Amino acid sequence: MLRSIRPYTAFHAEVDGRLLEALAALDRQAIHVAHAVALLEDRSQRQEVVVRELIDAAAALLRRTEDLGQRLSAQTEALDQIGVQQRDLRAQLETVPYMSGEPFTTFQAPVGHVTGYTSVPWADEAPSPYAGFEDLFRGPAERVSELQRDYLPLVRDRQPVLDVGCGRGEFLTLLATEGIAARGVDSDAGMVDRCRAQGLPAELGDGIELLATLDEASLGTVFCAQVIEHLPVQRLQRLLELARTRLSPGGLFIAETVNPHSLAGMKTFWVDLTHQHPIFPEVALALCALAGFPSAYVFAPGHESFEAARFRSNTYAVVATAPHAERPVQ
Repeated sequence: MLRSIRPYTAFHAEVDGRLLEALAALDRQAIHVAHAVALLEDRSQRQEVVVRELIDAAAALLRRTEDLGQRLSAQTEALDQIGVQQRDLRAQLETVPYMSGEPFTTFQAPVGHVTGYTSVPWADEAPSPYAGFEDLFRGPAERVSELQRDYLPLVRDRQPVLDVGCGRGEFLTLLATEGIAARGVDSDAGMVDRCRAQGLPAELGDGIELLATLDEASLGTVFCAQVIEHLPVQRLQRLLELARTRLSPGGLFIAETVNPHSLAGMKTFWVDLTHQHPIFPEVALALCALAGFPSAYVFAPGHESFEAARFRSNTYAVVATAPHAERPVQ
């Protein structure tokens, strides 16, 4: 049997050696593989760290981008507002006086292209120079009446009304339409004639002097539109003092004037050469307080908020309330 299997066992030792060598090679390869796996795991962990860092960096970059986007949007909005303000400022700087119709035209003259007039029907039809001035620079009476509608709710329960400087009778017309008792006084004969031609109760005279002749507490409202800027300081103070004493308890003194806070309003203030000085709203309030009115406020007709219209409205009105009990004379 040994002889019969010898051919099979003759190379057994060699096969075993080869197997051992192969196993050793496998062990070495396994070690290399394990080492490679360890390297891969280490690299994988490092890559995970790098990936997490990249993700964090991307998230931070995204947040930064969003923040920059918001800042850019805010800056764009601010620039838009600046643009609007610049256009508004330019429009105010380039404001020209309001004029009814087109009284002046451009035409060719020996000196070049000029602005002027070749006929003056608006001046020829005026009953007085100042009435013609009002027609031109204040506009149609209907326009002015519409602008004065905001005063009606204030005076309905405070009658009678004395309109000092009633002019062409715009406010008197509104009051008559509403059935509110009123009378007017103006120092321009042409204005008074125009009021009387419309059947409005107006008289020629000085409003301050007329107030001085009236009984105390005999008026519900003393109203004057575009008047106080014509008065020297002493006469303005006299007007306020007389208005306070001639108003019934709780009566109103209402004075509309040009708003010096408005660049356009201030620019056109001197269109009327009879203007004495602009009166700031704060000054008007102080004057009313010093004249003895216990409360007063200012508002811009046509605007809901005076603060929002402080620098935009060309006009404002001061409204002062007469005391309910007259202060004793010292």
